[in-house]
Amino acid sequence: MTASRVNGLFALLLVLLVAAALPARAQDDIGAPVQLPGASEDEPAATTDETIPQTVPSRPGARNLGIEVGVISSRAPTVGTLSGAEGLGGEIWAGTSTTQAQILLNQIPVGAPSRAMGNLVRRLLLTATRPPADARGGDQIIELRLARALDAGLINAVPTLIDQATQLEGDPNIQILRAETILLRGGGMEACSNATAQRMESEVPFWMKLRAYCFANQGLVPAARLTADLLYDTGDEDELFQALLERMTGNETISLDGLLDQPLSAMHLALMRDINIVPPASRMGAQSLSIVRIMALDPGWYGEDGLAFRLQAGEAAALSGALFSAELLGVYRDVAPFERDRRTEQLTAAARTNSANARALFAEALTVDTIPGTRAETLSAALSPAAATEMGLPYAAALGRAVRDMRPEEVLSWASHKFAIVTLADGDLAQAYDWFDIYSRNGKPDSSSVQSLHAALAMAAPSERFAFWPDHALRWLEQADLGDYPHHRLTAQLMWFDAMGYAIPAEVRERLSTYANELTGTPPTPAVMANLQEAVFAGRIGETVGYALVAIGPGGPREAHPAALAAAIRALREVGLAGDARALAAEAMLGFALEDVE
Repeated sequence: MTASRVNGLFALLLVLLVAAALPARAQDDIGAPVQLPGASEDEPAATTDETIPQTVPSRPGARNLGIEVGVISSRAPTVGTLSGAEGLGGEIWAGTSTTQAQILLNQIPVGAPSRAMGNLVRRLLLTATRPPADARGGDQIIELRLARALDAGLINAVPTLIDQATQLEGDPNIQILRAETILLRGGGMEACSNATAQRMESEVPFWMKLRAYCFANQGLVPAARLTADLLYDTGDEDELFQALLERMTGNETISLDGLLDQPLSAMHLALMRDINIVPPASRMGAQSLSIVRIMALDPGWYGEDGLAFRLQAGEAAALSGALFSAELLGVYRDVAPFERDRRTEQLTAAARTNSANARALFAEALTVDTIPGTRAETLSAALSPAAATEMGLPYAAALGRAVRDMRPEEVLSWASHKFAIVTLADGDLAQAYDWFDIYSRNGKPDSSSVQSLHAALAMAAPSERFAFWPDHALRWLEQADLGDYPHHRLTAQLMWFDAMGYAIPAEVRERLSTYANELTGTPPTPAVMANLQEAVFAGRIGETVGYALVAIGPGGPREAHPAALAAAIRALREVGLAGDARALAAEAMLGFALEDVE
């Protein structure tokens, strides 16, 4: 087998060979730490290792040579909540047609089980940027960004985007969207104020519903029922609204059977919240992420059913990136029936069930425990079943948030690599380094989990302590040969280091290429790979980010083919988003570490 054939197999596994044309470059300089799964919507986004080029291609498809050519249109203002290092740049759609941008924004997988992907979605949708040059006043793209932000659960950013898009001020759809956002965020009184004055005169079904809702909220029952009757006479078929309004105005006999098995609107949710009708958890997957986020965070759901519902909503939102580690920990703490005097009994039972309730109990126990040794035992028990659930990384991040007050010197070394896993999942790189140092200094043997954690730390923020050099690949291969961890996992990890521009010894490439057929996952279509390659060559930031997300797919790094993730990492690095590329690779490696924890 020739060296060139080995390299091609290792980098792209044949089916993704087109990505091999992406330009290569020397190993990156040591960069700033990247943001990992515990990030919050209100915290700074990932910092990039390099400055994003802000040049405008002379024509769509032109290679970005670092020369400022073309004309930046001044016809539309920038709209977005992220700028500077937080955003992707003010001209990310330069050289992209409106049609292409619309296709991509509709295709990007929101709600993928990956914090790194969620951060890229957030930055793509919320960066303060101008729309494509051919957009009609930017209206089409801005409206689509608003819709997709709600799909992604970025509800806190939507009001700001609406306020900035002054050209859409009189748009009826935007006015409805503003009112829906107010309702979702719990602003029942604001939704019935002058902020929605059009509800009093408009015959549009949404405004008639809001009018009826506000009458009911104010105790004007006859007016509420009369408005609902008028709405029904117009042919509106929203039976759930009618039934919920009947309940709100005192008719307790009205049945909701069969009406709750549908996607809920902001209006439905406001009514249900006011009368404490708990939505069915079995239909959680049918709801938008904004709805699920509000379901999880709203303390208005009470009683046993309400708390159980909040727990399921919290985990669903966290898995899809709409809830963050501190928020998920808050939900866990709100619902966990933890009893100090039954601690051993409860946690022993929880370790056997691997359920949402069990995870909540462990998180609460870690929060209230004060003895370091006891917390170490609790964390060890809490992580043992983590590999059996897709909640692994969000759950680990919540546990990491629960032990942020711990110090490495307080715990014996046997548990230190587990503390490193959860603190890295929560985004606390410094603590994760310290925990792993303790584990390493005590001569603990390598395992699949420890090796993947080491790789994740080296990728997340390379430093003198956790650098990656060619001899690492040789040593890891020797350990894989001894059976310390599987070859196909090492193959995937080194593919991602290779995509980041690190040198992989030829003998390692040749050996690991024989394990390519053991790699699993969903590869992207050749068309997606070709479009990704073209976007990178042209320096079109928005397209590159969009196609990278599509290439990975809705299942996130865990379900994507490792070569697909490698192609996305390589593409992001080539357009100056090395920090985001590192975050994707580190998250995938951390997932490996968590799966194999003992």
